[in-house]
Amino acid sequence: MRDILFIQPQNIYDRSPLHKNIDSKMIVPEIKAVQEMYLLPVLGTALYERLQEGIDDNNLAAFIVTGK
Repeated sequence: MRDILFIQPQNIYDRSPLHKNIDSKMIVPEIKAVQEMYLLPVLGTALYERLQEGIDDNNLAAFIVTGK
């Protein structure tokens, strides 16, 4: 799996009571773990990987699931 984040540390700072003095190096591993523990089982591998590709390529346009 790629190391693509679905949410950035700045979003966490802005939308939670987490203080901005906490280094993002401490937050990123937790974001990755949460994505894999909670999002991956709900979305399934195909959609999860497609979203990661879309974020990486800056292309989250509609797509057709072909079963590949």
